[in-house]
Amino acid sequence: MQGGKKVLQGSPENDPKWVKEIYYFSKTVKLTDNDKKFIRELFFEYQREGLSPKDALEKAKNIILCFKK
Repeated sequence: MQGGKKVLQGSPENDPKWVKEIYYFSKTVKLTDNDKKFIRELFFEYQREGLSPKDALEKAKNIILCFKK
């Protein structure tokens, strides 16, 4: 480590599918950083409620799209 500073050692190939989906979604729909955080929070909330990852992500994206109009 560099002087006690933690560094992420990830790569795009290791990203979960939902991270990639949010990235590509943010390229087609202009999303702010707050929108991306909100999608992530909704995604995890919907998963805790029992939705599959695919359904949770689609539902979160639909919520954001409702507010973007």
